[in-house]
Amino acid sequence: YKNTFISSTQHWCTDSRSCLLCFSSHPQRQHLSIAKYCKKEMEKEEIVLLAHDVYHFKEALKNLTNAFISTNCDESNTQSLAHEHLREVLKIFKKLLEKYPELQSTDVLLKAQNLILHVQSYGVKLHEDNKVFYDFVNQLATAFSVRVSEYLMGDTELQHPSEHFSSKSEGIAVNGFKAKQSDVKPEMTATPTTFGVDLDQHLGKMGTKVPTIVSKCIKAIEDHGILVKGIYRVSGVKSRVERLCQEFEVSGGEDIDLSDTHPNIIANVLKLYLRQLPQPLFTFQLYPEFIRFAKHWPCNSRLELDSNSKEELKKLVEKLPKNYYLTLTVLIRHLKKVSDADNNMSPSNLGIVFGPTLLRTNGDQSCVFSLLDTVHQTRMVELIITLADYIFPN
Repeated sequence: YKNTFISSTQHWCTDSRSCLLCFSSHPQRQHLSIAKYCKKEMEKEEIVLLAHDVYHFKEALKNLTNAFISTNCDESNTQSLAHEHLREVLKIFKKLLEKYPELQSTDVLLKAQNLILHVQSYGVKLHEDNKVFYDFVNQLATAFSVRVSEYLMGDTELQHPSEHFSSKSEGIAVNGFKAKQSDVKPEMTATPTTFGVDLDQHLGKMGTKVPTIVSKCIKAIEDHGILVKGIYRVSGVKSRVERLCQEFEVSGGEDIDLSDTHPNIIANVLKLYLRQLPQPLFTFQLYPEFIRFAKHWPCNSRLELDSNSKEELKKLVEKLPKNYYLTLTVLIRHLKKVSDADNNMSPSNLGIVFGPTLLRTNGDQSCVFSLLDTVHQTRMVELIITLADYIFPN
């Protein structure tokens, strides 16, 4: 199946126009058959949803191509239309990467960046730019298609864990790990108490220094999940993730027992909580400063931060408001422990997962620049995890 998937990718990439048809016009039908070949842990529902999301991305790319090579409009209208479709492509692409962080890779992001910069800068000689434009579309489509294939087949470190859990507790076995039945009803409360609630407001109401959901999830993962291969990168079963979210929403989390809950589910819940914070832990206000610092220390840099740079980064982190600083301290020191364990989760891999969650712009900011910053968001989180002992001393 993998060879068929990639060879079809190579086939449509020989023709720039047909490359936009990389995924079937009937994604649900196609990907239901794909489900047979994928890891058993992946639900058909998840694959169908991924297929639809990728299909919308393909359609947006096709619309961008049609706008770019349009000969029916004058030059200014063509350029305006191309930029409009580019924004739509990036909006869908960004949502895809946020929803499926496993699909992120430096190669995919760089290919996207090349396409963005080309569309933004093209001008008078439109037809001379067409071949270059096609090349950029091909490169992005190929890199992304291969990444999707690897994700579905589990051929990378992103695969679902081969290590199964066992428990003496009574319950339902899920991938070898027994999930405890809960008496909490799945209905969400009318007014959110945890997810999507301002951090200061939540802590003030709960009377804690760090959100209970953060401390409990971290403790559970460190107790029985830190050696899980791909922890924080591998998705948990969607229905069970939603159920645990509802339990935290209803009870606040104090009385929730996570000892029999699969670590991937716990990790997903923690990521979801952080992603839904109205303001990310690095805050909107300090976002430009963190990105500026990351740009001076890119991922491919062989230089190590000198003592002055380390101190500069530490002081920048200390500018965070108290509640954000304390919560970030607990989280980063935990991620440092995760990166030190034998689980295929290096600081760079954790940066890919948590970068766009902990560092993001306001919703009204340009999606173009937000996507271009993804590499720097990833790098910043990687640096802070690597330097956790220095930035967050005991």
